[in-house]
Order: sequence, then C-alpha cells, then structure tokens
Amino acid sequence: MANARLPTEKAHGNQIVRMCEAFSSLGLNVTLLYPFRGQSSAALASQTIAAYYDVKASFNVRQLSNLDVFAIEHKVPHSLFRAAFFTQKVVWGVYAAKVAMKYRADFYFTREPVVAWWLSRSGYSVVLEMHSVPARFSRVFIRRAAHSKGIRAVIALTSHLGRDLVEKIGVPEKLVHVLHDGVDLDRFEADTDALAARIKLGLPATGPLVVYAGQLFPDRGVDVLVQAGRYLPNMTIVLVGGLKVDIERLQGLAAKEHLDNVRFVGHVSPDRIPRYLAAADILALPMPGWLRQRALYSSPMKAFEYMAAGRAIVANDVPALREIFVHGQSVWFAPPDDPKALAEGIRYVAGNPKLRRHLADTANTIVQSYTWEHRARSVLRFVNAPSIFGAEIRTHHG
Repeated sequence: MANARLPTEKAHGNQIVRMCEAFSSLGLNVTLLYPFRGQSSAALASQTIAAYYDVKASFNVRQLSNLDVFAIEHKVPHSLFRAAFFTQKVVWGVYAAKVAMKYRADFYFTREPVVAWWLSRSGYSVVLEMHSVPARFSRVFIRRAAHSKGIRAVIALTSHLGRDLVEKIGVPEKLVHVLHDGVDLDRFEADTDALAARIKLGLPATGPLVVYAGQLFPDRGVDVLVQAGRYLPNMTIVLVGGLKVDIERLQGLAAKEHLDNVRFVGHVSPDRIPRYLAAADILALPMPGWLRQRALYSSPMKAFEYMAAGRAIVANDVPALREIFVHGQSVWFAPPDDPKALAEGIRYVAGNPKLRRHLADTANTIVQSYTWEHRARSVLRFVNAPSIFGAEIRTHHG
C-alpha cells in the first residue's frame, strides 16, 4: 500500500476503489484497509470513500492508525523526509499485515511489498500488485515476498515492468502476470452528444476542442500539450484536473507562451469526468518519453476512460501505450516530448472526420475487455479460487 489519502484527487485512489468494487460485484466479501492521512482540503475531508467515488458495489472499509509523516514533508530536508517515509512504510506495513491476519481471509490483495512479505511468509495467500520498480531498500521486501510460500502472483501493469521485476529484482517469472488498468464502462456513454456536453459544462459550442483529464504533474507530459497550443491557435485545449501548484505552474507556462486557447478546469470528482470527455473532438494523452518509469511502466487509467468515451485519441508514442494501442487503428501516435509534433497529430486527426470516427470506434471496441471486473476475474484465476462466490478477500491499499 502506498500510504495515501482516501479519498484522494490522485488516480491511484480511484484504481484502489474500483478494484475493491469489482471484487465485490463478483460476490466476494471485501474489506479495504487503509491508513489515516490528513486530507488536503476540507471538501475531501467531508466525503466518504463511497460517496466520493460513487461506489455501486459496496464493500467494507477500515481506516487504521498511522503516523502521518507527510505532515512534515515540507518542513524538513527531502533526504530526511524520504528516510522517515520509508521507515513509516515498513512499520505501518507490518502493523497492517498483523491486523489483516485476524480476518483469516481466503486471500489478500495488496500494493505494498512489506504487507505481501509479512503475510506470505506466514503462509497466507497473497497477490502483490506492482506499479514500478522501487528504490533498492524496498526491493528486499519484494524479493522476499516473491520467494515466500504464500505468494500466488505478482501483477505488473505493463510487460516492460514485468520483465524488469524478473531481471532486476529476481521475481520468479512464473509468478509475474501483466494486467493493465481498467475502466467502469457503465460510467461512459460513447454516443453522448458533444454539443450538449459542452453547453452543460460552459465550454465553447463551436470550434475543435481538445481535452486532457488527469493529473498535471511535471512527469505527465502536460507541459508539452500546453506548448502545443502555440501551433493550434484555432483550437481550445481544456485541462481537467490537477493540484493548485501544478495548475499555477502550467498557467505560468501558458502566459509565457502568450496562449489564450488553454483553459484550466481544475479538480473535479470522478463522476464528472465522462461529461468532459464527451465534449471533446480529440482526447490528448501526452506521455513523456524521457522518463523511463512513465514511458515503460505506466498504464494510465485515463487511456481506458478515453477509449470508453468514444472519442479519437492522440497520444505520444511510448512503449507502455504500444501495449494497448495500434497507430492508425485505435490511436494516432505522435513522437514524445515534441510540442510541434503533438500539435501536428492533433491537427491531422481533427481535420479528418472519417479517421476520427474510425479511431474512436476501434478503441471503444477494444476497451470492452479492459473492465475492472475482467481484471478482478483474472486475479481470481491467479489464486486458483475454486469459486468466486462465498469467498472472502481483504484488500490492503493506500
């Protein structure tokens, strides 16, 4: 588990909740264990997990005690904070694992190597989900967990990540399974009228509209999309999501480039995302090629939401996305880290209605097999669950 806030405006919170929801929808009794963390805003603090994420299939939640080291993140040197955070992850992970043992679940699903190691060494059935190759100290717990008697599978978000878990950490290849992220198709209607969505959202009713929905961190490639606005003077680029500090950074970039065609919506709750996607002509998926972890290991949930929205996608051509998309069939790829190239791709697709429709329809067909429920069923196969009904799962996330 990542010791994160729940609810959180960050994507991993949505992924955690959707997997719990998917297991629950299959008839399993699910309990989500997560740590206490101070919220970033009063709005988030006032909402329950079920309400914020609009949970359809209910599951149990239990918040465990935790020393919130993030309260000192900006008050101490970064090196000291990293040491404190690693210590906290180990201590809290062991504590959470001991709490989890009391449930005597049929199996445990966790993103935290410490939890996986502690539970699997005691013989409990565990599935460990990995989103990156972590720093060297955390690798010890992954390696030990992977060679413990209770480990059933190690899930990697991409094949590149799976390969590196085997080659760099020593995870047995037979344990590694690649499962990309997913989407809840019930939250999207691919045939939603774009004009109606624009009117409801107060967006321009005429002219090409490019939408990006997700975090605005420097490692997401959104800076390149903003800079691409220089070459798209007749298009409106709408950025949905982001923390205040990142919005201000990109607003400064837009001002420096003298761009008045970039609009910032800010953070919205997950249930409002589909309408913004429906308003678009083009959905932009900038991915940095310069950052290995993003280019090789990322399975962005926005990619699957875009596919479900039924709109053409223009993305940067990085290895992780090639595992999902095919250029000219389900996506239009542009070279990464190049604002002009990204703009040229957007302009080309926007000017070809037939291509737009083909890209959108193909992607929407493909995404039908990328649901959270499909992903949860795959996990059950990994643990050789004799029946998905009447079983019990305890999930440990943060």
